[in-house]
Amino acid sequence: MPGSVRRILITGIVFAIALGWCARAMGAGTGSGPFLPAEKLLWRGDYRGALGEIVRAAAEVDDPALLEYGLFVMAETLRYPEMIDDGIAACESLRTGNAAFARHEILGARLRMLHSWLSLRAGDTSTAEKALRELGFIREFRLIGPFSVEGAEDFDAERLGAESHGVPSMHAGKLYPVRWFSARTDRLGILDPGERNLDTADVRYYLEAEFTVERAGARVFHIGKTGHARIWMDGKPLFKSETRHRFAHDQYRVTVRCGPGRHRLLIQLEDSLHDGVRFSLRHTAAAAGDDAGSARWFDALGVMRSRASAGGRDDAFRAGFLVYAAGLNTEDAGEAAALFQKAMGSAQYGRMARYYLALCRDDEEKRSILLREAAAGDGAALLPTVKIVQSRMQNGFIHEAPPLIETIRSMNPSCPAALELEASYFIGRGWYDEALKRAASLEDSGFPSAGASVRARVMILREQHRGAAYEYARLWRMDRFNRETANALAEAMERSGQPVAAAVVLEEAAHIFDCDVSLRRRLAGVVRTARGTEAALPYLTAALAIAPDDSGVLFDLGSLYHRQGATRAGLRYMKEALLRNPDNFRMKEYIDAIERVPDALARYRAAVTDALIARADAYRDEAAVMILDECVMKIMADGSYEKTVRKVFRINAESAIRDFSTQYILFNPSTDRVEDVRCVVNRGGETVETSETYARSLSDPESRMYYDVQARVLAVPALGRGSLVDLSYRLRSGEARLYRGYIGERIMAGGRYRTLVSNIVISRPEGMPLHVRLSGLNEDRVSVMREGGRRIYRLSLENRSPIRDEVAMPHHSEIIPSLIVSSHGSWDEAARWYASLMRGRTAMSAEMRRDLSGVIAGADSDIAKMRNVYNHVNASIRYVGFELGLGGLQPRSADLTYATRMGDCKDLTLVLVSMLRASGIDARMALVRTRERGALDRSIPSIGQFNHAICFVNLEGGVFLDATAKMAGFRELPSEDRNIQALVIDERGHSFINTAGRFYHANLDSVVTEVGIESQGGAELNRKLTKGGAFARSARGELLDKSEKLRGIGAYWNSKYSGASVSTLIAHRTGTEMPVEYSYNVRIPSFLSPAGGYAAFPAFIVSSDYYREYGMMKSRVSPVRISSGWTSDTVVRFTIPRGWDIAVLPAAENRAHPGFSARFEYVRKGDSVFEARSSVVFVDSSISPEEYGVFRDFLIFIHRKENERIIIRKIEGPGGGDAR
Repeated sequence: MPGSVRRILITGIVFAIALGWCARAMGAGTGSGPFLPAEKLLWRGDYRGALGEIVRAAAEVDDPALLEYGLFVMAETLRYPEMIDDGIAACESLRTGNAAFARHEILGARLRMLHSWLSLRAGDTSTAEKALRELGFIREFRLIGPFSVEGAEDFDAERLGAESHGVPSMHAGKLYPVRWFSARTDRLGILDPGERNLDTADVRYYLEAEFTVERAGARVFHIGKTGHARIWMDGKPLFKSETRHRFAHDQYRVTVRCGPGRHRLLIQLEDSLHDGVRFSLRHTAAAAGDDAGSARWFDALGVMRSRASAGGRDDAFRAGFLVYAAGLNTEDAGEAAALFQKAMGSAQYGRMARYYLALCRDDEEKRSILLREAAAGDGAALLPTVKIVQSRMQNGFIHEAPPLIETIRSMNPSCPAALELEASYFIGRGWYDEALKRAASLEDSGFPSAGASVRARVMILREQHRGAAYEYARLWRMDRFNRETANALAEAMERSGQPVAAAVVLEEAAHIFDCDVSLRRRLAGVVRTARGTEAALPYLTAALAIAPDDSGVLFDLGSLYHRQGATRAGLRYMKEALLRNPDNFRMKEYIDAIERVPDALARYRAAVTDALIARADAYRDEAAVMILDECVMKIMADGSYEKTVRKVFRINAESAIRDFSTQYILFNPSTDRVEDVRCVVNRGGETVETSETYARSLSDPESRMYYDVQARVLAVPALGRGSLVDLSYRLRSGEARLYRGYIGERIMAGGRYRTLVSNIVISRPEGMPLHVRLSGLNEDRVSVMREGGRRIYRLSLENRSPIRDEVAMPHHSEIIPSLIVSSHGSWDEAARWYASLMRGRTAMSAEMRRDLSGVIAGADSDIAKMRNVYNHVNASIRYVGFELGLGGLQPRSADLTYATRMGDCKDLTLVLVSMLRASGIDARMALVRTRERGALDRSIPSIGQFNHAICFVNLEGGVFLDATAKMAGFRELPSEDRNIQALVIDERGHSFINTAGRFYHANLDSVVTEVGIESQGGAELNRKLTKGGAFARSARGELLDKSEKLRGIGAYWNSKYSGASVSTLIAHRTGTEMPVEYSYNVRIPSFLSPAGGYAAFPAFIVSSDYYREYGMMKSRVSPVRISSGWTSDTVVRFTIPRGWDIAVLPAAENRAHPGFSARFEYVRKGDSVFEARSSVVFVDSSISPEEYGVFRDFLIFIHRKENERIIIRKIEGPGGGDAR
């Protein structure tokens, strides 16, 4: 999409530009409005014909609402630069040819803004400036921000704004101190903090302006905005809107009476979901009869909505189109969508209604369906077909493009769309010469701008920058209001050695885009290259006047002064820059280098001496020795930090090579940088050094809650026995800025291998609310020092023994000492902070509400509603991990997750919470540390301890639901979530609640086996298995592929009995409401081998793995963790062949312990039928090393009983009588 098109979106005159205003009619007819012929031409891509038809039709229309609608339609015809002159002439023709544009102020204003936009594209800024003055735009504001939305409540804008004229007082902003400064709108009357490189996400700004009224009377204020907005005039409320949408001019209007003299406006703005923070305001004298009243949408939209309410489907389309075009549609409320759905029944506009409804949808699949419906069977439906091609190519289905492109060509051979798409297809395939042929055809089609754009793209890809500069220069001459073209042209000129020409282009662009600080900063850089350092100073000074808080401009000024020898002035600017961007470590290093600041933490770092290395010789019988494990962390005031890590280790045995051969450095690519990686390997006097790493996306081994996790992977070279490795790196993180200064780090001291020296150093500014705690050791092991305005914590441990790996042992975090850094001093503080991350993110979209009504329809209780909502969320939203990089600690808004149908545990839980609340059920977010991560340490308040999010429901004494547990029922909480402490959070506070409860199905593994023993020694088995509770989920997953499941069963039985075969796998019950049941048959050809009239076989056919899994070690140093607990019931029912009898049955026995129990018994059911029964119960518990002997004896007991033999004997005599 050309940059000029993006600016159309901004002005609101042509908001839906994505190949889109083009007509909405499929057939001719009367009564559909005067612009129908033009719309039909636009539908098939005839821009010139459509423009002429609009001008002709508009001359005869006196309806201001219909004329304003026509202006929005007209704007689409002007998307190509070749249409600019025709567009200016058309605007003049409409102004002089129809008196309605003079009679109706807002209609005339809309026309003039369209004319202004075209004039700017032609390079004429004076016409645009004149229009802004005459239309009553307020251009001059004073601005302060950004504030965080929550923190802004502490800022008294009314008082501090009125009292701070000329006083540069500072106030606590979102990330740095802020102050009022002058801010002027751009040449279209829009104030956009983003142009000043200010934050526009999750922020609030305040604006202040004054205006003068010469005589008392009613004034109309015309407002354009994106996010939540409030306006006060002279301290009294004037306007309030709590909707978020895209920007357009004059979206709202409010009439108010004003006395003569000066009046003060105070404006509060917050961000939107998609379009940043944008605002425009103008005021005009009210027309006669326009009395003061509440705010409303602009007049044309109000009229069209009224007509649509009267039942007209064509009017419903026009109203929906105006909502969408003016940026007022929201996915949540679906204002335009409801109107388009009504318009689908229109003979003229039904297809276009589907087209625009598609553009209202965020869900790619729903959008695609609607686009195909709009295009199906219509030989003129160029617009939806173009959108389909664009979507398929962008999503990687490039091979689908050619036939669709041919369809577009057949619809309108003169439209450039087919050639443009075809060129993009060839570029995507790497067929650049073919793309250039299409560019030549575009030149001949009457749209040379499209050809120039294609050629420029190809030349950039071929690194032919001078040729690209030529093409971009053509585009710049055609359209001067395209900043992307200006930037691309300047870059191509720079790369082709033309810095002076690049400076000229950027200077022209800076004049047009006079509020774009990035453009001015770039201009200063080019001027410095072309004309020298001193020549750049005026340009940076001008940029600073526009954006006094831009850290890049401040730093550039500082470095410029430093180069000129004015070091003191340079440092002042650079430190101002660092204050606004404190996690910019390059700035820190630059300043430190100028001031010659030594490494303040050098004396706290451990030295690797020959004596320390020699100490490792005493442990050559161990596989490897960690000589030094060091982490030094320097935390800045805003929470950003620099962490340097050094690991020195020696390999003594081949078995350790695999553990050390690949090193992973985890980081968040959006906020962190890994630098200064260095690995030196010394082996046998030879040294190999490397710093080469590659990035790899991975699921964070520490957490399921955090996204955006990657690793820098380093392959350690030349590793073998005797290798001495010295690995170091630096990680610089600004992640805390995403989470309002929150820090949560856990640094462990020790591990699987002996550690001779573990050295952890934490340095933070004095007064910073940061808490450092020690886990696993007494707090007095941490040394605390104060030095240079900082507090330094040091934990230095020596000769830490290796952690012995044992089955079912606690997580290492419970065994290895660690230093924990957290921003929170209490759980209440931590919970309030996390609740602030969720604030405003439980919004229900219209789609969610519609779906919810169907989901809970017929549910006769809250439990039934909970079940239905859980099943719906669990089935319809895909759980994704870290590789998609969707976010961090903060969950996405529920409506966005629902629209995209994917999210992580936090996202899915928030959707579940939102829908349950909308069903009238008390539901809350719950953070947990799953069982495999070890127990939660409640003495250390840190959100960083948690790795998963689930949903708490205040029913039945407390129910927990895990929305990520696919194929699980709502009574089947996974084992890793059961019987652990959950931090339950909502807006009112927090509580710790154990996830255990009677609501869930018990974890049950039950099997009943019918064994028919044949006289020849074979056996036929029928096995019926029941999996309940947490076991049911995996069983359902396995039964999805029955053939694969059957193969696995067959392999199992063949490992027990040679020649065994399995068949007839039947899934009797797989629904999520009850335990899973399935059965299968086994044929064992040699189950027993009779000898001397006797035969023996195991009472339970196959034994469990309890002893082999938990009891092979004779002693332990760590507890055994029995996760979640379960019951295993077994019944084996034998039918022995005729002529045989039972000789020996094992004795019934049992064992009982508070943490485990087992019962074995054997029952005769007749002459030839008997049963072996067992029930083994493990209670959720932790078995200490001291109790391990008792536990091991219990496992040996089970192993013995399961392998005891049943003996049968052959009965002699006729009729099988007793031979005794």
